[in-house]
Amino acid sequence: MMKTRIFLIFLFISLSHFLLAESTGTHIRIKYKSYKNDIVILGFYSGKNMYVKDTFEVNAKGEVAIDYEEELPGGLYFVAIPNVGFFDLVIAEHEISLQTSQPDFIASMKVLKSEENILLYNYQAYMRTQYNNKMTIQERIKHIPDKEDSIKILKEQLIQLDDEILAFKNNLFEAGKDFFATKIIRATEEPRPRSREEGEEEKDYNEYLYAFYQNHYLDNIDFSDERLLKTPVFEPRIDKFINVFSMRQPDSVSASCQRVIDRSLQNEEVFKFTLTKLFNKYAKFKYMGDETVVYQLAMKYYIPKTAKWVDSAQYAKIYDRVAKMQYNLMGMKGKELIMKDSAGNYHSLHSLNSLYTILVFWDETCGTCRKSMKEIKDFYDKTPRDSVDVYAVNIGRDLPAWKAYIVENNLNFINVVDPKDFNNFRINYDIFSYPVIYILDKDKKIIARKIPAASMEDLINVMEGKASSMKPMESEEKGGL
Repeated sequence: MMKTRIFLIFLFISLSHFLLAESTGTHIRIKYKSYKNDIVILGFYSGKNMYVKDTFEVNAKGEVAIDYEEELPGGLYFVAIPNVGFFDLVIAEHEISLQTSQPDFIASMKVLKSEENILLYNYQAYMRTQYNNKMTIQERIKHIPDKEDSIKILKEQLIQLDDEILAFKNNLFEAGKDFFATKIIRATEEPRPRSREEGEEEKDYNEYLYAFYQNHYLDNIDFSDERLLKTPVFEPRIDKFINVFSMRQPDSVSASCQRVIDRSLQNEEVFKFTLTKLFNKYAKFKYMGDETVVYQLAMKYYIPKTAKWVDSAQYAKIYDRVAKMQYNLMGMKGKELIMKDSAGNYHSLHSLNSLYTILVFWDETCGTCRKSMKEIKDFYDKTPRDSVDVYAVNIGRDLPAWKAYIVENNLNFINVVDPKDFNNFRINYDIFSYPVIYILDKDKKIIARKIPAASMEDLINVMEGKASSMKPMESEEKGGL
């Protein structure tokens, strides 16, 4: 029965070739059975959003004529009756003709001309039928909890239905592989990992799943077809890949972004959309570590001028920003600082022997700085000296005021100043605002960058194993490029 249904669907698709005439532009005819003398809206998808393109009149016979002399860009569009509902429409052909009615536009849809939409609506009708069949069986299972034999039979029917659906889709993807509608449907398909094997450790299976989704989650998306940008499936798939199937460490996020972007290089418009989306997402610097993602994406795609659409002004802005980040990313060893304290004695940052060093750049005239310094002092005073050191760099110009503030507030850690910036600290640590707080490990590698003082203790507790985890840390860095 299923094979007969599949054959008839594709026979219908093939016969519809005879309905097509030579044409230019885009011409759509819609006949409503119970809607007339009003308007409909033609809209389009772009990423996750829906936009109105035009409105058209419905005549007294319920007919709508949508005509464009220029061909509309291919994609998934929608036709809406205000305050009633809408249906989707694949636009990838010059001529489309269909009829439908309220209240269920999809169930009553009859496509008169359009191979693409015949395929789409036959697929939707089939999936709706199978979904209803599954719901019926599942309801029956709920109401016979004590009859194991009957439940077994019903569960076998569910498995059979899933097999039929999978076979239907596989036939569709093969027989209809040249249709844009098929690409839309296929892009919604989740890849199917293997089941956990008998005796397989959970840790090993989770590692397999991570590698599987990293390598195969994007397989069903045709990155060479820019029409997918005008559907509601492309952008959410990218978001899910980055947000769900990628580890939260900056290098892992960056690697996942590059997997997506590298695939998008097949098409200039898809590449532009994908790179711009992901770069701008992390250029907001919402969380600590986002700067690593921005730096690596810039160095791979923007700085070599692979992104050919970027003008000279934007290129210069990106170049300037990544130049300021190149010495102070997480995981790098912080540059050495040798500065004088208020008594004229020199102190080396790299000579400090504590497990962690709080490196702070501040100005005593700044209210936020004073609040942060109080939090730093409170934390410093309650921790062992071999655990945490503080190297506080004054970036202000009023040295007498700085010295007085140190004494008055008993800032009993290393307080230094370099008024002429002999250490080049503004470049080496990206200091163009204040306060700025880094945390370095015992080897002076950067483990936290531009964080709020309130997060220091939680972070070090995680590093010390005194806490299992913490939510992604918001960055103090101002975003935007």
